[in-house]
Amino acid sequence: MKLKSLLRNLPLADLEAIQAFWQFPPLPTKDRTPTVDDWVEHLYHRLQNPASFQGAFNRLTDFQRELCQTLAIHGGSLDVSEIRRRSFPKTKKNSVEDTNPRVLKDELAEMARRGFIFEDKWTDYPEASSRGLRIYGLPECFLRCIELPHFWKYYLGNLLHDYSAEQLGKIVAQVLKGIPLATKREQLMYQIRETLTDPVKLRTCVDMLPGDQREILFLLLQRRGVCQYRELVSLLQTRRSEIAPTDAVENLLASSGMLFLETHNSVRHENLLRIPRDLYYIISNHFVADNRCLRDLDALSRTQDFQPRAILDNGISILRDLVIFVSYAARHGVRRLTGGGIGKNDLKKALARLSANKTLKYAQFLAYFAIWKKFLVPAGDSFAVSAEFEHRLLDSRALYLDILTSWFECSEWNEEYIDGDCLHADVRPSNLIAIHETRRLVLENLGKIPFDSWIEGPRFIESLLVQMEMRIPRRGARERLEKQNRINYLVVESVLCETLHWLGIVAVGLHEKTDMMLLGNRSFEESAVAGNGTNNNDRVDHHFNFNPRPLLPDACKFHFQITGLGRSLLVALQEHHGIFASDAPVALPFRDDMIHFTILPNLDVVAPPDLNLARFHKLRRFAIIRHIDVMSILGITRDSLRSGLDAGLTGEEILTFLQESCPSGIPDTVRHLIRECTARYGEVTLAHAGGYIRTEDPTLLENLKNNKTFASFIKEVVGGNTAILQHNADLQHVARELQKMGLLPVRDSENVHATSDGRIQFSLKREDFGLLLALLETLLSLEKTLGAPITEDMALPLMHVLRPAQQAHLNVGNLISVLSKRFEKNLEAALEKKVNTAAGKYRKQMRDLMAQRSTNSRRHSAYADANPATDEQDIRKLLHFAIEQETEVELRYMNSSQEEIVERVRPESLNGEKIHAFSEEA
Repeated sequence: MKLKSLLRNLPLADLEAIQAFWQFPPLPTKDRTPTVDDWVEHLYHRLQNPASFQGAFNRLTDFQRELCQTLAIHGGSLDVSEIRRRSFPKTKKNSVEDTNPRVLKDELAEMARRGFIFEDKWTDYPEASSRGLRIYGLPECFLRCIELPHFWKYYLGNLLHDYSAEQLGKIVAQVLKGIPLATKREQLMYQIRETLTDPVKLRTCVDMLPGDQREILFLLLQRRGVCQYRELVSLLQTRRSEIAPTDAVENLLASSGMLFLETHNSVRHENLLRIPRDLYYIISNHFVADNRCLRDLDALSRTQDFQPRAILDNGISILRDLVIFVSYAARHGVRRLTGGGIGKNDLKKALARLSANKTLKYAQFLAYFAIWKKFLVPAGDSFAVSAEFEHRLLDSRALYLDILTSWFECSEWNEEYIDGDCLHADVRPSNLIAIHETRRLVLENLGKIPFDSWIEGPRFIESLLVQMEMRIPRRGARERLEKQNRINYLVVESVLCETLHWLGIVAVGLHEKTDMMLLGNRSFEESAVAGNGTNNNDRVDHHFNFNPRPLLPDACKFHFQITGLGRSLLVALQEHHGIFASDAPVALPFRDDMIHFTILPNLDVVAPPDLNLARFHKLRRFAIIRHIDVMSILGITRDSLRSGLDAGLTGEEILTFLQESCPSGIPDTVRHLIRECTARYGEVTLAHAGGYIRTEDPTLLENLKNNKTFASFIKEVVGGNTAILQHNADLQHVARELQKMGLLPVRDSENVHATSDGRIQFSLKREDFGLLLALLETLLSLEKTLGAPITEDMALPLMHVLRPAQQAHLNVGNLISVLSKRFEKNLEAALEKKVNTAAGKYRKQMRDLMAQRSTNSRRHSAYADANPATDEQDIRKLLHFAIEQETEVELRYMNSSQEEIVERVRPESLNGEKIHAFSEEA
């Protein structure tokens, strides 16, 4: 429909109403009454502005917007009888009002006064009554402004809208044989829709198709009405070798009106073929009329009052769980595997302390992220918490965005691999899906669905499968799944029900029989067996694309809803064109500024969900996890306090922290326990000794103990035959004193000791120990400067192993800092000197090369004086000439051994009795 023609047919009152509803500036009158043409010129260009349209469209009622969307779905225009069937259906609740023609007429008249839906009478349409055919529709420019979600696209009228009048004429001639043809493009579209959406006429058209085209239609119906061109051609060649597949497909596309190209790629065979959704509905339901209203066409959403049996919303619990997991791994000395990961037994123990309704894969995701981002760093055979992690806890918003962007960009965590973590797998899986594109596709489609509705999960996943085939070419080319592969349906299910749920972007709604442990965490074989057991069907199809979804047991049916956090992130994703940035100004709807918690007399601590992460981490250092739900329940015990004291905390520091965080005060039971543990801390001491002396003669040992020289060496006598030496005892000096006494001692190595379990122990002075750590610091700085892992990431773990837990007692921290800075400065100076030396050498060589080329390129002036020169005056003239001409001279002279020396040099300067020259031989 043409907007200007429609406006000309409206009365002045309706044009004024349009101007008022769209909130356009008033029409300048210029002291005269405006005419219809004046109003049309005033409104025509303004109505085509997309921003103006969107503002006016949002001011419509929900029913009016749905009416516009219904027209857009079916090509922009419908006759009044079809509008009545689709938008004003008969209901038992209010059948009188719904069937009253005045209701429909008044609503359509109101939409005309608001400038959206207009009436057009076709008096020249074939088979129309004398009064003409009443058509209501949207102008062409409005159709471009109404964006439909993917599940409302690809209906027959919508697909025909892109065809030219010539193409429509070919279809009408084929479909409506013997019936008068319309002359206008809109009327041709109406004729095709009227015929093909009638079940009886559609059946006739299908029966009239040639055999090869019916075969194509049958194959497409098996694949839910959509398939890739090349896949369909390949199937046709396999099933019917006598058919020319490409010609049959092209004929069906050109003249049937039942097959269309969904995409328009330059390579024809890379496009998608689709049967219109309404025709697919009619045929697949045994040729029943498609009179579905707009809400029935939404195959994904459920009504807003629908509520699943149970709702799982992780919110931002992933941040709290990450703190708990990192603290647990460091406190309990979780063993580090050869591949750098954490074993499943340790993950199961950590999982028991995390928030409820989580699978082992959730703990694997936290472990992968903590190790990948170096929040947990290797310390020998276990892990230690890095200072970077404690720094990141100061800003929970930035930490959350870091988790999100890292997941969005990484490929080491891949949802196709059933364990997820490819980085720390024993055998790294290969030939996996391009997971970046899959995640981007899922998020883009999530941004287009209603935020306040429950979406049926399997149908949403099914709607993405064809898009995945287009985004990831040749994904369906392989006929069989390899061991580590899963079909596309299970990959999207894992993205939706696992990672996006863990990140708090979607909430998962469970049914009566839904098993959360299975969602996203099953292989194709498991789903096929479960499906066979439920549906009693022995079909097992291993194709990626030909089986769009596996046989679905009741345990894997679910709904989901986008959370408030997810809504903010999806809006930000659309604004940043599909790219997440950790520093993007995203308004995240959660708080992290709570600094208070409650301490109970029974030694329990109740922490709110929005407690600041840095405070929660510090609390976690001396408290254990009892229960994690909306509120976090922690407990203060003797063992947890001992762990905090071992980590470097003091009793007074713990009490001060609790007093600041608990405004209601600390219960006496807690205060008493902290003071008791602090007082008893160190009752049993594990200490280092400096060696021992063992002898079978007790008298000799007693004499050594009474000796004034040895008294300062001996720390303790054990068992009558062994003397434990002081930690600072110099074994070499002790050995010399024993030799002076006439003894012949056998001495172990002084600084290096081997233990029975194969460990090596060093005995170093404070200065030597500080020097060793300073050398490691310098090496790490060199790696950072060069941007290359010189030590293959071995220096940092060694640094954490050697660094003492309490540096203050050894007083080496300042020494390490001073030495490392001095070494780095020396290194920079040495590198700069080396670079300058090399640069000077190369510059000189380049100058000489250029001078030589310049010398060779021009002819030298002939030397007119004595040549060769023998006396001093002639020699000086010859050298000055050679310096000016930058040419070589030959020197012949006798050395001290009276041997004749011949050299070719290029003189550069003459200084008294000395000549400075460049010699190639030297």
